[in-house]
Formats: sequence, C-alpha cells, structure tokens
Amino acid sequence: MGKGLGLRRGEIVSGKVSRLADFGAFVEVARVLDGLVHVSEISMSCVSHPSKILHEGEPVEVMVMGIDIRHAAISLSIKEAMITNR
Repeated sequence: MGKGLGLRRGEIVSGKVSRLADFGAFVEVARVLDGLVHVSEISMSCVSHPSKILHEGEPVEVMVMGIDIRHAAISLSIKEAMITNR
C-alpha cells in the first residue's frame, strides 16, 4: 500500500511542515500529498497546540503510520520516528 507514492508503512522519511491546525501538523512527504501528524504524535510530552513545538517550513523526520490511497490520506508520527532513531 502506498507504492505509487514511494512510501511504506513503518518507513522514516524527511518532510517539511506545510501548515498547522488545532488538531495537528501537515507535513509534505510526497510531491502531491501532505500527511497529518496528529497532535498526540508530535512529542512524547503533552502538546496543547502544534505551534508550541513546530513552525511552518520546519524540516522534520516522521514515521509513516498509515496510508489510505482511496481517501488520499497519510498518517505520520514524529514521536515514533524519534523513538526509532534513538
């Protein structure tokens, strides 16, 4: 799943924060798609709003948690990428 995007579940990829929302951060990881890092997947500690930790344009490492081609959605985690890269 996600073959056409060049992404695989569990893979750690580099991306760039493209925009912030109350519920998380969108990260550009594929040329045509941004993935979502839910606010609970941004940090090991509790984050009240993504803007407390991230900024638009900031480079980040993320783990691909899930890919839904039908809905054009990619779930990402900064927290899991940090754990794996230890």
